Amino acid sequence: MGETKVKIGDQIRRLRIQSGLTQQQLAHMVGLSREQVNRLENGMGNPGLSQLDKVLGGLGCPVEKLFDERSWYEMGLTAVPPDDYPREQFRINYRVM
Repeated sequence: MGETKVKIGDQIRRLRIQSGLTQQQLAHMVGLSREQVNRLENGMGNPGLSQLDKVLGGLGCPVEKLFDERSWYEMGLTAVPPDDYPREQFRINYRVM
């Protein structure tokens, strides 16, 4: 399975659950079968852009938000906002000799 498809599927699953929908309910809303939604969430098959667009539309998530980590935090899909990662541990100090 491609890593990208798995990540997209995970985000769609989180959005669906956050919306309080079952796979069957989402499938009915967007005109897909429950099996298609299941395959999409599990990163299986090869979903087309139109299928992805239908699902995201049904979940009220514009496609650009699916790939934006700040939006993931705002939608409750991640616990730590990207700007709040501790940066001190990555700081490099230079000293002129």
